[in-house]
Amino acid sequence: RGRNKGSQPRQLVTPVGRVRWKRRYYYCTGCQRGWFPLDEAWGIGPGQFSAGYQAGLALLGASLPFEQAAKVFRWLTGETVSGREVARTTEAWGGEVEAQRQEEQQRWLTREPTLDEPRPVQEWGVGLDAAKVRFRDGWHEVKIVEVFALGPWWRGRRQTGDTSYGVEVGSMEQAGQRLYAEALRRGVDPWRDQMVCLADGAPSNWAQFAAHFERRTEILDWYHATEHLWAAARGVYGEGNTAAQDWERQGEEALWAGQPQSVIQLLQAAAEQPNGAAAAKEIPYFQTNQQRMHYQTYHEEGYPLGSGTVESGCKRVIIARARQAGMSWLPHNLQAVLTLRAELLSDRWDHLPGARFLAIA
Repeated sequence: RGRNKGSQPRQLVTPVGRVRWKRRYYYCTGCQRGWFPLDEAWGIGPGQFSAGYQAGLALLGASLPFEQAAKVFRWLTGETVSGREVARTTEAWGGEVEAQRQEEQQRWLTREPTLDEPRPVQEWGVGLDAAKVRFRDGWHEVKIVEVFALGPWWRGRRQTGDTSYGVEVGSMEQAGQRLYAEALRRGVDPWRDQMVCLADGAPSNWAQFAAHFERRTEILDWYHATEHLWAAARGVYGEGNTAAQDWERQGEEALWAGQPQSVIQLLQAAAEQPNGAAAAKEIPYFQTNQQRMHYQTYHEEGYPLGSGTVESGCKRVIIARARQAGMSWLPHNLQAVLTLRAELLSDRWDHLPGARFLAIA
């Protein structure tokens, strides 16, 4: 039971001006808790701004540095807010969304195979990448996951669209779980659908694909593969000469034809040259990834050959927001902000609680 301690004033800044009211405050001496029943009944939380304005602050905080977001908010609404308030609101909203995502993720990780009526197999693309971000204790990798639909043919290739993202500040294993959860959120049936997995040559990427997607085609990013060829060519034959260009072109033609073993033989032969150490260094890379280099087959299937989409997402979602001059982060704060940003750039902002009431224009 709470004891009535009298009325206290409250105000909120809203899109229609400042709203003021009085409401009764109750206090329980047993549990030492106080509360405002009217605020709870109306769904009004802490802070000086209405839910719609808080949604606007969170949107701006996920899009811009906090101080700049505060200026934009003032230009849009005429209301003054500090960069610290934008940060607090953005991190609070992002923390709530992240908690919901974690709850969904745990539910989907324990999901049993579907027993409903069979449906046609669908094809999806997934990607994993990472970017370095400065934390308070130094630089750390932040991972991005990407899911997109593989659509019909258009102008000689398969269309890709409806790309969605997730961000993981933790380990690569946690990133793999987030990727799996994002795929299921998009409607993937991992026991039935075919997954096209794109990444660079990092073994941890392929380990996560294997852990979560049984029906998959793994594709090593074409541009990463050719960069390794160029590294061998420059090391053996020198920078920018005809011999290096001819050798690299020969290797690239074999690679495009889906003949990684021929590329390995070229590298082994080049390793016998006086400066062959550069070629010898690249041999393990191609041996390890040769089953992911059947590019002619992938091209005929209309699959994307490069991880450019996930690298672009890495720049848009992580680098553009978290790696500007002078920025350093705490892990949980960064996770909250980038979770919101991933939802925004996945065109899911309107699905967030309270976001649909945003009206700051």
